[in-house]
Amino acid sequence: SLVRPVSGLIVMKTSKKVEQLRTLFKYVSDSTKVVDGIFLNHKIRFTQPAALNDPLEFNPAIRFDSHDDNFKAFEYRKITFPSIHDWHQLNLVERRINRYGILSLTDNPYSFEMWSHYANGHKGFLLEFDISDKTRPTLKLQDGLSLRAHKVRYVKDYVINIDKLAAGRESIPFHKIRDTIFLRKTRHWKYEREYRIVRQLDDSDNYKP
Repeated sequence: SLVRPVSGLIVMKTSKKVEQLRTLFKYVSDSTKVVDGIFLNHKIRFTQPAALNDPLEFNPAIRFDSHDDNFKAFEYRKITFPSIHDWHQLNLVERRINRYGILSLTDNPYSFEMWSHYANGHKGFLLEFDISDKTRPTLKLQDGLSLRAHKVRYVKDYVINIDKLAAGRESIPFHKIRDTIFLRKTRHWKYEREYRIVRQLDDSDNYKP
């Protein structure tokens, strides 16, 4: 590849199509805190779900195979009990997902929108990660731990079916929550071509709930 300055800008010409590169990218702000964290402390943030910019994300419509009573609240001895729907909304979507953080990556370094949204209005920069196998992308940390990057699916309707997720179990396995909630977004975001690494936040020594 060839890199050369043009009127204060850096222009890259490459002989490969970007989809063929064995790399993933992260758009990064140029704020001092972010830059120092990455280049001085060798750390990068796994973002909590509540801090992501899609207002619909992690707030899917919940459906059931069974009857409409799942959406009704009940009163017993003047105490109001939540509906099954509200119980799942609180325990599944709000409590369980907030124990995890997300590292968002992409294979598209040329997105005008992402340069604007995630790189402080085009003033930031890209981090490029070497991925040996694009079909099963993995990042290896300094301590030797390998983390799998999963490709995000873009769907028309952001809906989950609790009965199908549970499949008769008392609790829903996390890999099902990951695939149906963490790794799906509405089609409005398709241009991002996103990959995600999902990691439990208490893996970090300085994590405070």
